[in-house]
Amino acid sequence: MAQRRMFSPQIIDSDAFLDMPVTAQALYFHLAMRADDDGFVGNPKKIMRMVGSQDDDIKVLIGKRFLLSFQSGVVVIKHWLIHNLIRLDRYHETVYKKEKSLLGVRDNGGYTESEKIDGINVKQICAPEVKKKNLATKCQPNDNQMAPQVRLGKVRLGKVRKIHSSQKYLEKIPYRNYRAFLINALKRDFSEREIPTEKPPDPPPKILTPGEKRKRNEKLNEIRKNLKTKYQI
Repeated sequence: MAQRRMFSPQIIDSDAFLDMPVTAQALYFHLAMRADDDGFVGNPKKIMRMVGSQDDDIKVLIGKRFLLSFQSGVVVIKHWLIHNLIRLDRYHETVYKKEKSLLGVRDNGGYTESEKIDGINVKQICAPEVKKKNLATKCQPNDNQMAPQVRLGKVRLGKVRKIHSSQKYLEKIPYRNYRAFLINALKRDFSEREIPTEKPPDPPPKILTPGEKRKRNEKLNEIRKNLKTKYQI
C-alpha cells in the first residue's frame, strides 16, 4: 500500500463536503489516508477509535455518499478514482474482491453499487477499459523512484550543470594557489579565469623607523616581563 495519498479539490471543496461537520470531514481524510489502492478500508471502526470519531460521523459520510458501506463492515471511498491515479507497476489490487465485484464505475470516476447500474453511464469495475482509464501508464520510468518530487523553483538546470562542469576545473588548482585563484575570480568572469601556476611573490619586508623599532622593543619587553611574572621565571 502506498504511503502518500492525494485529494481532489473537486470533491473536498464542494458544498456537500464542506457542509458536513468538521469531525466527519476529518474522519474522511483519515479513512482515505489508510485505504488500499482501490479505496477500500477494512477496519473503519479501529480508525474511528484512533482519531476519536463518533458513530454519527461515519453515518454522515455514508448518508452523504462519500463512503459506500458493505454488510461485511468494509467501506470504500466513493470518489477514490477521482482522488488518486496509481501507476500500474505500483498498483496492488484490494483483498476485498467480493465487495469490489459489487461495484461499478460511473463516467465521472465515482463508485456506485451494482444494483444502481443503469447500463448507460456506469461500467463494471472489472472491465478492461475501466482499469486502463483509472491506472497510470505501466511503463517504468528511468529516474530514481525513491527521490522526492521537488520542483526546481528558481534553481535552473543550466546553473546546476555549470557548477558541476566547473568541479574538474577546480580540482586542477593546487591547494597553495587557492588564494590567488579567488582573487582572480573576483576580478574576471569565470570563463576568463586563469589557473595560477606559481606562488605569488612575497611582498618586500617593511623597513621600520627608529621610533617604530623603539616601540616594538618596549612592547616585547613588556610581554617578556608579564610572562616572567605569570610563570615565576
